[in-house]
Amino acid sequence: MDERIRKLKSTTFCGRRFTRRQLEDIRQTVAWFPSLSRQELAQTVCEHLGWRTDSGVNSVYASLKVLEALEAAGVVELPAKERSMMRGAQRPIARTDACEPGEAIECDLRGLGAVSLSRAETDAARAVQGAD
Repeated sequence: MDERIRKLKSTTFCGRRFTRRQLEDIRQTVAWFPSLSRQELAQTVCEHLGWRTDSGVNSVYASLKVLEALEAAGVVELPAKERSMMRGAQRPIARTDACEPGEAIECDLRGLGAVSLSRAETDAARAVQGAD
């Protein structure tokens, strides 16, 4: 068994008490699968330990917290956190003559008539919108 696990003052994480053998199994799982993401490791730990929520799904959030606590204690080394699914820096939108404002419209809204939106389906239409 890994010495770092033996030296842990507590084996209770996220309200669940683990045996040192279970913690060693978690450590080995992390070591055996270095290419798995944190999420995948958490899923794997849940599957190995049968750790489920009351609704019967793997307790991935709690498993992630346990993995992070073990990392903080120096027991495991987790892969870097994946970047958010949000878009990174986007290139600036190219301004064209089509982007220049037209004539000011100063009238009652009812005087404009029907307004409709449509998807830009062609390259030319996308260029006008600056989303090419």
